[in-house]
Amino acid sequence: MLDDKKYEEVKNILLEKLDTELNPKYLYHSIDHTLDVIDRVEHIGKLEKVSSHELLLLKFAALFHDSGFLRTYDGHEEESVRIAASFLENTEASPEEKKRLKELILATKLGYQPQNIWEKIIIDADLDYLGREDFPLISQKLFLEWKNLGIVRDLQEFYHLQIDFLEKHQYYTVSAQRMREEKKKYHIKKLKELILSDN
Repeated sequence: MLDDKKYEEVKNILLEKLDTELNPKYLYHSIDHTLDVIDRVEHIGKLEKVSSHELLLLKFAALFHDSGFLRTYDGHEEESVRIAASFLENTEASPEEKKRLKELILATKLGYQPQNIWEKIIIDADLDYLGREDFPLISQKLFLEWKNLGIVRDLQEFYHLQIDFLEKHQYYTVSAQRMREEKKKYHIKKLKELILSDN
């Protein structure tokens, strides 16, 4: 079985890789995002009262969930699963733990419908910032990343995509709904005001 010692060991190695090998154009999908999601799964997981072992698996999944960006932008979740599997190949991880980690990583794919509380937690943790005070700052990083990669042309296009995404997005855990829903609605309102002011 996986334990805290193995988590710290793997975390140190993977974070070093993310820090030194990630494409510098990835301003949003950076080591900071990975650290943020680890922090949020721990916070939401405790609020949702999952067991200490489930919390550990959530932290492992959060650690690996965007590691696929080391190799590819599109389809990075599947690559993240492969990276996690190679890291855990010669460890004490049980087949059940490996299966659960794979499911949790793939649950972070946009549009996925969570099947259980653990998947709800990691999805909410991954997009926790949508309902936080630092949303404008993090959103700016995503805009610059997408502009660098040619995904969007300008802020107007980005704002429209953001509004569409925020309006369709939902938090799944009761904890995240309580903490983030109101502020997310505020961000939608402010984005719509920005579009109007730019026209």
